[in-house]
This record gives sequence, structure tokens and C-alpha cells, in this order.
Amino acid sequence: MSHAYTEDQLVEQPAIGLFAELGWAIAFGNPHPGPLPAGEGVIVDELGLLGRETKGEVVLVSRLRAALEKLNPSLPPEAITAAVDELTRDRSAMSLPAANREIYTLIKDGVRVSIAQPEDSPSSPALLPRGEGGAAVPSTSGRGIKGEGRGGDGSRRDSGGQRTERVRVIDWENPAANDFLLVSQFSVTGALYTCRPDLVGFVNGLPLVVIELKKPGVPARAAFDENLTHYKAEIPQLFWFNALLIASNGTDSRVGSLTADWGRFFEWKRIEREDEARRVSLEVMLRGTCDKVRLLDLAENFTLFSEHKAGLVKIIGQNHQFLGVNAAFRRLLRMRGVDSDLRSPSPQPSPPGRGSSVAARIGSPSGVELSPQAANVSPSPGGEGRGEGGPSTDIMPKPGQLGVFWQTQGSGKSYSMVFFAQKVLRKVAGNWTFVVVTDRVELDDQIAKTFKATGAVSETEGDQCHAASGAHLRELLRGNHRYVFTLIHKFQSPEMLCDRRDVIVLTDEAHRSQYDTLALNMRAALPNALFLAFTGTPLIAGEERTKDVFGDYVSIYDFQQSVEDGATVPLFYENRTPELQLVNPDLNEDIYNLIEAAELDPEQEAKLERELSKQYHILTRDDRLETVAQDIVRHFLGRGFVGKAMVVSIDKATALKMHDKVRKHWAAERQRVQTELGRYDLVADQKDVLLDRLRVLDTTDMALIVSPGQNEIQQMQKHGLDIVPHRQRMNDSQPPLDEKFKDPEDPLRLVFLCAMWLTGFDAPSCSTVYLDKPMRNHTLMQTIARANRVFPGKHSGMIVDYANVFASLEKALAIYGAGKDGKNPVKDKAKLVADLRKAVDAATAFCATRQVILPAIEQLTAGSLERLQRIDDAVNALISPDPLRREFFGHERLVGTLYGAVKPDPAALEFAGRVGTLTAIADAVRAKLNPNPADITEVMGDIGKLLDASITGVDMPAKPAPLMDLSKIDFEALRSRFKESKHKNTDLEILKAAIRAQLEKMIRLNKTRIDFQETFEELIESYNAGSRNIEDLFNELLALSRTLNEEQQRHVREHFSEEELVVFDILTRPAPKLSTPERDEVKKVARELLARLKQLLVLDWRQKSTSRSQVKLTIEDMLEAGLPQVYSADLFKQKCSAVFEHFYESYQEKDASVFTTAA
Repeated sequence: MSHAYTEDQLVEQPAIGLFAELGWAIAFGNPHPGPLPAGEGVIVDELGLLGRETKGEVVLVSRLRAALEKLNPSLPPEAITAAVDELTRDRSAMSLPAANREIYTLIKDGVRVSIAQPEDSPSSPALLPRGEGGAAVPSTSGRGIKGEGRGGDGSRRDSGGQRTERVRVIDWENPAANDFLLVSQFSVTGALYTCRPDLVGFVNGLPLVVIELKKPGVPARAAFDENLTHYKAEIPQLFWFNALLIASNGTDSRVGSLTADWGRFFEWKRIEREDEARRVSLEVMLRGTCDKVRLLDLAENFTLFSEHKAGLVKIIGQNHQFLGVNAAFRRLLRMRGVDSDLRSPSPQPSPPGRGSSVAARIGSPSGVELSPQAANVSPSPGGEGRGEGGPSTDIMPKPGQLGVFWQTQGSGKSYSMVFFAQKVLRKVAGNWTFVVVTDRVELDDQIAKTFKATGAVSETEGDQCHAASGAHLRELLRGNHRYVFTLIHKFQSPEMLCDRRDVIVLTDEAHRSQYDTLALNMRAALPNALFLAFTGTPLIAGEERTKDVFGDYVSIYDFQQSVEDGATVPLFYENRTPELQLVNPDLNEDIYNLIEAAELDPEQEAKLERELSKQYHILTRDDRLETVAQDIVRHFLGRGFVGKAMVVSIDKATALKMHDKVRKHWAAERQRVQTELGRYDLVADQKDVLLDRLRVLDTTDMALIVSPGQNEIQQMQKHGLDIVPHRQRMNDSQPPLDEKFKDPEDPLRLVFLCAMWLTGFDAPSCSTVYLDKPMRNHTLMQTIARANRVFPGKHSGMIVDYANVFASLEKALAIYGAGKDGKNPVKDKAKLVADLRKAVDAATAFCATRQVILPAIEQLTAGSLERLQRIDDAVNALISPDPLRREFFGHERLVGTLYGAVKPDPAALEFAGRVGTLTAIADAVRAKLNPNPADITEVMGDIGKLLDASITGVDMPAKPAPLMDLSKIDFEALRSRFKESKHKNTDLEILKAAIRAQLEKMIRLNKTRIDFQETFEELIESYNAGSRNIEDLFNELLALSRTLNEEQQRHVREHFSEEELVVFDILTRPAPKLSTPERDEVKKVARELLARLKQLLVLDWRQKSTSRSQVKLTIEDMLEAGLPQVYSADLFKQKCSAVFEHFYESYQEKDASVFTTAA
């Protein structure tokens, strides 16, 4: 009897039992050591051939042939034989990914075969029956039947009495109609070795699943490194057919594609719903991926092949993508009036005469019809509730609202878009068109590249369907295209372009412009379209309107979840904000004098006040930029993982300055390293480190990446900068700079940005973002996510903060954990529209009292001189007196606010003309009142010079703040804190700042007080973790503050000076248990030692070896003579060393110490 704790008994047999429970037949390729699983269909083959002629074969041909005959009953035997031959032919001359892609296409779309056509015989009936009537399978692209010249019956008549048929390999519509067989210990012979994978899952005789197991205690990775990798090299024929690979030790289970390295193997933690408890186990993995319905859904709809420079990559949907896309797909079916919960986890064959048809005719102008394949939605017992995947409610969404698909930056959101679009095209009959809309050029290019690389569109089609102008967009939307890529800025007018119901708009990053005027035009252009918003950041305060436009969340996969799942790497935050030293105590007074001397008018003063309130003038100080640039060089070269990095500056000019300064310090560091290498006394270890550093210094390339602008050459010249060579490089680089940065082997490792590449740009090897720009909310989250992509050898990403954005980051992270409950209901806009109508009527009536007839102005030809004159007349009528003008502005503001709240709802179109007229008049009035905008250029230049002279000595913090793992922050506690009253928060921050300043001074004088610092940090940490509320923390900090005050006065109670107390504390913290006389002895030696050592200190004593030696000997002699005998020899040595270290650090010169500075 086999041992109970072997891999077989602990892991493999339970897995086999679960497959049996899922309805798979079970076979054993070698004699089974124990009792067979219960149930029918268990096969034991003593020879391990399972119908194969040799163990070199990997396809169970007899089962394959039987399945093809069953699925294609109308085809003659020669067609079946031809299909079997095509599937099993040798592909060893091809690369493994290429062979896998070729066979995947055959399995997915069927095998085309040519057979004889009897002269008097009509075309064969349907190959791929839908019920009994039948219709051919759609192509992978979803645009009709593959192959030219095919009739509606799925066949094609060729010349010479031949016809082409397509042989179906798998019944995607009805998984139960296929043959599922799990083989344990399946032996395959290769050129050199015979390998025996633990479990191989066959569907219709084809090996789609390979599972390798280890016992608990052995890392699951060993199954990948030692077994799966070996199998792919030695028996590649087994993997030509592979859909997915699984490695598990029972407790840790991962799934991946045949091209994935271990870093791309991922866990499967949820089976049916996004909100279910997340578990990492072999059971969850197998139920989630190998249930019959889910396995075929993964293989058919969540598999892509992407072309890259490094070669062909196979991509399979991750757990969150699978659940999220299916949630959106289910919502689409519900909105089209089809029950999407069409299958149970183990569906039974359809009754005779019905097949698997669930076709449902949708009453619409375009006659959309749900194909039978649409039934293949992964099972969920949720019915009309949330269903599988998304957090949708039971309430039917509003027309056109497919929802908001929130999956965090870096978790494969672009691939989710492709999965969703491809599944709809394949599974739901209709002439579907997807309009992919973004609001930035780089995002537009990035998404189009993803669709092209995965074959969703060809290069030619992708270019042809990329709207180059508004007119081109109109042409594309009126044509017949699967995909149209466009910027939202192409929707310049509310003209209707397409009224079809089978148009789906996929918007990426649905904030800002997606619900502004352009979005209103887009809604008007596509009145019957469905809208699905993809975003990597949640909807935050002020962006609830996105829900109004797109609907509620259909999928949520947030920052924490993606890190926990390994879909992204952890991000660590390091605050390295430079400390500014103010050397002009009269700075404020000097600024006031400058302003008074400038004799500014009130408007100029207001503008100056707004400008001075910004951080810009501090962040762009030249000496500060020098300090930051020097620190970037030091930090970049000191990192462990030498990934690529981005430096984000506040604007274009500052980015260029930073580039030039970093290059200068880079050159200085190279010179320093070369000098060090020339030392004759350099040890081997030091030399190796310096050589590695020099290699990075010599090979690293840098580039400026900023968008072009009008007059930028002249603008940069005003700052003493030359942007011309940079612009030439950005325009002419081959390969383009974005491709060079994405290529991990390219030496372009450091780029300088201000806005470009911060969204919609993926460079997985980028591991560090240097932030020197104030940012907040989703813009900040999108920026830091540039460093969270998974890449081999990259453990984490680093955010280095020079602009002190921590408060904004903390708030954004708090928001980032919010929104999961979807509590913000979609508000009905009927009342808003009614309020807008009232406001427009009131404004129109008010203008009429001054003889300004708005309808009459609107009826005049746009662009005519007559309309211009009427606008001018309206300005004259409404500009004075002041009360009249203020009342008009009040009407115009109310109308504009309500109009903005209603947009982009089509109901706003009714008011667009009137709002435009009111806005034009109001703008003209304002222009009349302010013909010359306030100019503060001269005084700002003077203030800049004053700041340069007043803020100097910029230094990096002596001890940078400790690293913070952003994924470990408790979002719930943060959210609660931000809901507290502002006064409590303000009081708390003032108290924290006061205690921190007090602690810094106390510890600088006496380092034995470090325990107070630890107590303080523990209190703050516990508050951040949510274990203390704000009142508790405030009270405890008050108590700590009182304790610190008492500590500061302790030297008086001990009859010491502050300096003497430090020496005493060093000698007694820690110390053996002292009696009162022994304690007095220590006090005495502390006083005498301090006095004696201060006498010994001479000028530059720390640089003179004789002076240092004399101090050390004096410490040892006096402590030897004065300390009580209870001090052991080891403790004596420690105290001698600690006292010397204190003097060395605290007494720089004879009469200069931290105590004189503090005084």
C-alpha cells in the first residue's frame, strides 16, 4: 500500500477525484497503485498506449475520429480522415508557439478539407448544425464565415468537381457534447527521453491541458522549473495542442500559457464571482479552469497570440479578466433581452431535435440575433443577481449603459478590451462594430497597437480604421468595419453618424472629456450605441457623473487585489523631498516691498497672489534642481534591480533643465569612478563594484520626451535652453524612442517627462518613477502605475518623491480603495433637465427685458456679420449698470452649471444653441471689461531673483524617510480619516509636527532618547492601520508631549547640565542594577569625564589621529577608574565605544557642538 503522504496520495489522487466529479472520464497510463476512483468510465491501460500505436504519439486518434464523426454527421469518411491527418501532421520544423497557434486556429474555427463533389449532388447541408437546420461556425474575427466564396451552408464549391468543407473539431456551443478524458501518468517518448506528465486533459482526443504536481512542502515552482520546462524541450509535440499549463503543490497553484515564464504564471483565486472569498488552492484552480464550460470558454474566448520583437507570445486570460469580461458580456446579453444564465456547471445534452440552440431574435432595426455560441457563458448560479464576475445590480441598466470596467493600471486592461470585443464578435450574431475612444494620442496609439499585435485587426485594417479627421470618422462609422479607433476630439458636432444598435463604444479612461461637450456630440452621433467605460482608476468625488453616463461598475479589480494576485508588482514609496534652507529671514518683507514698488492694480495683485500660492516657484529654483539631479544620479546607480526609470518634472522647461543637470552630474560621477579605479590600494571587491557602476555609467542613454508646441524653440531660449536637438531626436529616432524605452535590451534607460507617457504607456522593465511634480487623484495613480508592471527579475516598483506629494498620494490611495460597494446610485437626470429648462427660460426672459432677443440671434446665419453685430448690440445692452450686469452673469452661470451637469445626456442637445449664445455674449462682456489681461511678468521675474537669493543650501534629508509599501496601506482606515472634520485633522497635524520637531531636537542632543521616537512612530502607525481613532491618537499624543516636556527637564532633577545628562544616559542605558551609591559613582564619572574631554578637544581634532587616540585613551582610563565593579568587561568596552562615538558625532570642534548650536 502506498504511503499516505506521497505526492500521489496527497495531491494527485484528490485532483483525479475532482476531475471525475466535474464529469471527466479517467484513465491511467500505468498500473494504478491504489483503489480506483468511484464512478464509471475509469480506464486502466497496462501498456500506457491508450489506443496509440507508439508512445511518441500525443493525440488519441481513435477518440479524435469518433468525436469528429459525431460532430460532423453529414461529412463523408474521407473528410474526417483529411481533418485527422491535418491535425496530427508533423510540425517539428516550426517553433513551438507557431505550431500551437496554427493548431489553435484549426481547433477553434474548424479544419478546411477538400472532398469530391458528385456531379449531380447539391452542396452538402450545414456542416456545423444549429439544432437541425444548421449554420456554419463564425470565424475567429466574428465577421461572417471564414473562407471566400462560401455559401450559407458552410461549404464552398471549387473547380474540378471538388468542394471545400470545414470540419468542426470541438462543439463550443454545447461542452457536454465533447469527449473529456483525464489521463494520469501519460508517457510520451521524445528524441532522447521518455517523459511522464502527472495529468493530461484531453478534449476529443487532443491534449489541451497539462498538469504537473508536487507534494506540499516542495515549491510549486519546482513543477515548472524541473518538469514543465523539461517537457517542452524534450516532447514539444505534446504542447502543439496545449491550451493551458498548471503547476501545483496542492496549496500553491499557478496556471500559465506555454510561452509564459514562471513570473507570468498566475493564481486562480475565485471561481464564479469577483466578490467571493479569495482562496489559493488546487480545488479552486481546477474548478475555475477545468470545469467543462469554463475550460472551453478560456480556450475559445480568452486566448490570444501577440507578435513582439522577442517572438510570438501566447496570452491567456487571468482570473480577474475572465470574471470581469464575462460580467460585461452577461450585462450585454441582459440588455439585449437574453437570459445569460443559460448553462449549469455540468450541462446535459440538449433534447433531440433542439441541439444547443438558444437563438433569440432581438427586436431592432439591425435585426441582431444571438447565436447559439452566446450560450457559452461560464456558469454562475447567480441568476439575475450579480452573476459571474461583476458587481452589477439587479436593476436593468439604462439604455446604452454597459457599465464601468475598473481594473487597475498594469493588470492587462487593454487585453480585457480585446477579450470582450472578440467574444462578442464570435458569440453574438450581428454586424458588430466597436468604436474604441480615447482622449490622448498616446493612449490611442497604444490601444491600436494592442489590437494589431493580437491579430484582432490586421496592420492594414488597423491603419485604415484609425480616424484621421472628423470627416474620416464619419466615413468609417457609415461603413462596415469591425473596429474604429478614434480620439474623442473627432466628435466636433452633434451630427448623427450611425443609428445602428449593434455598435459598442469602448472608452479608455472614462474621466474628464468622456462626459464633456465632445462626449455629448459622440452620444448624438451614435444614439443607439452601447457604452462601456474601461478605467484603471476608480471613480472619485467629482467624477460620479461617469456613472451617470456609463452606468454602475460591471467589474472591479483594484490596486491591492492586483498586487496580491501577482498581476502587478508591489510599489514602494520613498520620500526624498529636499530640505530648503531659508537664509533671508526678511523674505516676506522683501516680497511685499517688491509688490509695492511695482504699483500693481487690484487685478494684477489678485493674479500675483494666485501665482505665489503655487509651488512652482519653489520647485523650479535652480539650486533645488541641482540637488535633485545629483540625488537622482546617486539613487539610480544605487538600485538593486537596474530597470528603466522616468523623471517627471513640472513642465517642459524644467524637464529639459533636469535632463541637462542629470547629464552633468552623471559625467562627474563617471569621472569620480574612473579616478577611484586608478587607486593602487583598491581591493578586488571594491574594484568589481566600481567596474559594474562604470559599465552602467558608460552604457546608459537618456532622452527628453515632451510634446511639441508652438514657439517652443523661442520659449526655451528665454530660459537659456536649446530644445532643437531633442526635438530632432524625438522626431527622427529609429527605432522610435518609445520602442527603445520598452526594449529591455536597449540602453535608453532614463527619460525625462512632464506629461507624455504618463498614461497609456507600458514599459514592463521600468522600475522607478522619480516624481518632481505636484499631482493628485487618478493622474497621480496612473503615473505611479508606470512602475508596477511585471517583468522578470523585478520584485517591485519604486516611487521616489521629490515634490512631497505624499499627502496627495495618501488621499488618492484612500480613494483608490473606495467605491467597491457601488453605493452611488445612478441619478435620474429628469429633474436636472427640468431645472435647466427653467434656468434657460429665465435667462431668455431677462435678456428680452433689455431688448436682447436670443431666439432671433440664433436664427441668423452662423459666421455672418449680422450675427456679430447683434452680439455686439447685446453686449451694449447688458454691460451696465453694474447690478444689471451682475444679474445677467448670474443667469449665465446658472445655465452653464446645469448644462454641464446634464451633459453628455442627449437631452442637453435641446439647449446647446441657447447656451452657446448666452456664453458668447457673457464672454464678450468680460472681454470689454478686461481688454488687457493682467501682466505680472516683470514683478514675477523680480520675485524669482529674490527667491534665488533667499532660498539656498538645498540639501537632501540626512536620513530619507523609510520605504513604504503602498499595497500594505489600510485603505479603510485612510478613508475614515479623510471623512473626519477638518478642524480635528488640522489640530492633529499641528500637534504631530510640534512633537516631531521636539523629538528631532531631543534626539539630536541625546540619542538614547530614540525610544520616544519609536513610541511616536508606533502611535502614528497604529492610527494609519485603523486601530486608533483620531480622538484617541490626539489624546495619546498630548500625553506623549507632556512626557517629552518632563524628559527635557530631567537634567535639572538629576542635578546635571544637558551635556552631562547625555554621558550619564550612555553609561546607564543599559546598565547593570545599580545601588544608590553606585549610581552616584556613575554620576560623578560622567561629570568628570565630560569636563576632561572638553579640555582635550583641539581644532580639527576629528581629523587628527593623535587627538582621536588621546580622547579614546582618556575615556578608557577614566571609566576604568570610575565605573563601579558591577560593569562587566564586555559592557565596559561597549560603554567606552559609545562615549567615543557620542563625542565624535556631537563635538565637531573645540568650541562647537550640537549643544552650542541648539542653544
